[in-house]
Amino acid sequence: MRTFLLSAIFILGLATGFAAPASAQTTGFPGANDYTIAGFGSGSTSCTFFVPPVGGGWPMTVSASGPALPVLFHYTIVGIVPACVPGFFPLPPLLCLPFLVPHSIDIVLGSGSIPLATFAAFTGPTGTATVLAPPIPVPLGITVATQAYVIDPSCGGLVATQAYTLAI
Repeated sequence: MRTFLLSAIFILGLATGFAAPASAQTTGFPGANDYTIAGFGSGSTSCTFFVPPVGGGWPMTVSASGPALPVLFHYTIVGIVPACVPGFFPLPPLLCLPFLVPHSIDIVLGSGSIPLATFAAFTGPTGTATVLAPPIPVPLGITVATQAYVIDPSCGGLVATQAYTLAI
């Protein structure tokens, strides 16, 4: 089911995203849709460039509105064109009290970008979900784009977090 949901989202993005205005951009709001990597990036906007610590194992955490919410973490290897484009596929703003959350799907598939992995997790009692990066003993010399999505009925459904471009 989660694979189908993500596939449908990205196919919809590919089908209509190039015609959509790029005016929306995702900003992370702690307690609604905030995505941090190795503890950095809280409240940032989409497609911030980040060089995570060598060695892997760093936490990638999403802060959402409550416990037991599904979170999908998606990763794509960057191809010929940037895989992270702020506002690539704008979504309607959501009311995640007390925030009005503007958000968009900012991961672009195609043009040589390769889907790498999608991980699922659930938020715990504090409303956060964390996955750990796999061990990476040496720099790989690749660029990866990542964005997470929270399925939050109290906010109106699918809530996109800010995206990142990582040099690994």
